[in-house]
Amino acid sequence: MAKFKHTERTAKIYNSIIKEYREINSDSDLEAIGIDYDDYRSSELGLLLDSLRFDGEGMTSSKKVAEWMKRHSCNVYLIGDCWKVQLQRRNKMWSIPNEDEYWERRREEYERVPKDWKPEPERQILSLDDELDDLEKEYGCKLEDLNEPDIEEIVFRIRGEYPMSAEYDPAFIAIFYKVDPDWRYNIW
Repeated sequence: MAKFKHTERTAKIYNSIIKEYREINSDSDLEAIGIDYDDYRSSELGLLLDSLRFDGEGMTSSKKVAEWMKRHSCNVYLIGDCWKVQLQRRNKMWSIPNEDEYWERRREEYERVPKDWKPEPERQILSLDDELDDLEKEYGCKLEDLNEPDIEEIVFRIRGEYPMSAEYDPAFIAIFYKVDPDWRYNIW
């Protein structure tokens, strides 16, 4: 079971219950919130509070504890001779048969990759710190003066990847280029 994630509302409800629980110092405090000493000292109350904290719901056999939880805006349901206490209602959204299976199928449909999907081009950087002087001598001009096909050729020679587009940036002394992931290793 997945760990319960508190919302702002459920955290506020839980914190108000715990605050009131921690402020109990005497029998008059117990009477004020409407529970018996036996309910207060029972391990069932501690288990209920821990269950609310970690699971968002729990069970109690005490009607007075259930009423106390209800006063804190918890959802309380009688199941047999016990009360189920929830910080928030966990209803099915559409009340259709096999709803969990339906939503699982829908999730799988959304996660399935369409047949016509194509990945975005990968952006890469080729740093030319060491090769800059050699390349400028070879081409007889500064790299910023070269056209795009020449810059793409440089990327291919150094990295072995033929880019979809390439651009030299003198501020970074690097070539920024994009590679199609489908063809990245299939250029031969």
